[in-house]
Amino acid sequence: YNRCSIGICYEGGLDEQGKPCNTMTTEQETRLIDLFRNLKILFPKAKIVGHRDLPGTTPKECPCLDAGSWAARHRLD
Repeated sequence: YNRCSIGICYEGGLDEQGKPCNTMTTEQETRLIDLFRNLKILFPKAKIVGHRDLPGTTPKECPCLDAGSWAARHRLD
């Protein structure tokens, strides 16, 4: 996937006990939406998925939210 994808990270993703949790702030979410909208102009066929959603990869929790549902909710799909 590294040769055909763009990796985007946000600071956070763990609760106070260090467990995976969507800790995205409103400002982070706003900036991420703007970034994805701009990237979709450049790459209209791109799919938004979380690291954890890629088949055949080491089990991961990131991005600590369902990226596909999140993208659909913000009309980024």
